[in-house]
Amino acid sequence: MRRKRLVVTLAAIALALGSLAFWMLPSGSSEAGLGAMHNCAPAGKWSIAVWDGPSGTSPADALSTCGAGAVDAAYSLDPQTQAWMRWFADRPELNNLPPLSDVQGIIVLGGALASPTQTSSPGPPPQADVIFYHGTVLTMDTQHPQAQAVAVRGDRIVAVGSDDEVLNMSGPGTALVDLEGRTLLPGFIDSHAHWIGDRESAGHSTSEEAIQAALENGWTSVSELFVNQDRLDELLSLDQQAHLRLRVNAYLPLNWGEEKFGEYIPSSTKPVFFEVEPTDIVRRHPELRAVIS
Repeated sequence: MRRKRLVVTLAAIALALGSLAFWMLPSGSSEAGLGAMHNCAPAGKWSIAVWDGPSGTSPADALSTCGAGAVDAAYSLDPQTQAWMRWFADRPELNNLPPLSDVQGIIVLGGALASPTQTSSPGPPPQADVIFYHGTVLTMDTQHPQAQAVAVRGDRIVAVGSDDEVLNMSGPGTALVDLEGRTLLPGFIDSHAHWIGDRESAGHSTSEEAIQAALENGWTSVSELFVNQDRLDELLSLDQQAHLRLRVNAYLPLNWGEEKFGEYIPSSTKPVFFEVEPTDIVRRHPELRAVIS
């Protein structure tokens, strides 16, 4: 009964850690391969552990980074159904805990072979690909409004904190960017833009020049209003050449004034004037979003 009360008490904290865990990753963690489980529980104790690794990793693989026999049980509350998902080391037939996402928090019970005094095995955190440091990082998080450094691995921010904390994740292959006291902001999203298709109106002669100008102004995602087939083909070509360095929501038009582009037919057939339908993701960067008239 005491064990059950402890699980319920920690439920809300575990859910919150799914989005905030990167603020509290300890310098010591159990690590293997491409991921690590941080804050592994000591023997016979409960803790909120955080998976720092690829999304889609099985609970068994993630928990194994705490060490063989170091975890007896793990729980997570499904945010949709409010049902407890569980994992037991010795009762696999009862397990229904789904694969873990990066920086997901779960409740774990330390096994008999876990360290009785340490919450995790010593070792360096996973190496970052890029670290921005010596700056003022505006996080947009009211609990932690500013930081000094940011670490990135792959396409994810994996740590935000002080220079000392984040630089601990550097290694031989890490690119270090000294901000020299400058301010680092999250990327902006332009919800109504003509950066690329109507670039001449802003004085840009090429699409690459227009993209560079957008990035220099802090825009990392733009909504192009609008695209026709020629403009969509240009976006796809830029992306295939790795020249489309921001995310683009491309809006399909029905008309522009008296000029008619065609009629979208919401069925299994394709529009008469495009080879794609709205919401189709045609490449990683350009994405079709809507029809306007």
